[in-house]
Amino acid sequence: MSEPRSEPDVDPASEFAVIEMSQEGFADFLAALGESTPAPDMLEVARRPAPWEPGYTPRKSGQA
Repeated sequence: MSEPRSEPDVDPASEFAVIEMSQEGFADFLAALGESTPAPDMLEVARRPAPWEPGYTPRKSGQA
């Protein structure tokens, strides 16, 4: 039987790094990502009025 593998110690602060690039490089980066299309369900959620806005209606539990 093999020994259980232990996860390496990772410092959460080291998981993020600053990446510097030129404006042209950033434009190329965005082009490589391609166009995005928002998910319809997320658009519906974003368009709902907030609880403090006029038109807000409480949703029933379990209702999307």
